[in-house]
This record gives sequence, C-alpha cells and structure tokens, in this order.
Amino acid sequence: MSLQHLKQQALANADVRVEYERLENEFAFIDQLLSMRAQAGVNPRTARKAHAHSKKQHQPIGTRQRQPQLGDIIKIRPCLWF
Repeated sequence: MSLQHLKQQALANADVRVEYERLENEFAFIDQLLSMRAQAGVNPRTARKAHAHSKKQHQPIGTRQRQPQLGDIIKIRPCLWF
C-alpha cells in the first residue's frame, strides 16, 4: 500500500478532508521544506548525524569554557538547513 493510496483512503472521509483542507497551507510549507532539503542534498541520515554532532557542542551557558566561534557554526550548518 503506497502513501498516495493511504492518503486517498483517508481523504474519502469527509471529516478528514475538511481538516486536511484547513491545514493545506501547513502541508504545502512542509513539502517546500522537504524539497529544499532534497535540493541541498540533505537526507534524514545526514541531518541526524549533523544534529547528533551539534548536540555534543551544546552546553548550558554557565558551563561553556569558551565563546562560540565561526567554526562551531560551520559544523552545525547542515542541521540548520541553509
């Protein structure tokens, strides 16, 4: 069963269709973000890897031993998606 088939089945329900149409702008925004990620060559695996790496870099402000530098931002850039 494909995602498209599942979507068609769900939209056959009138209540689901009304809610889907109400949220159509949000779905369009998500689709746009996903296409931008794909154009940038970021897939879920690379995003997860970048996020895990950047998570190690984040510490509470009071415990930081140095100020953030440009290199830190470059390391987490794939996670920021720009």
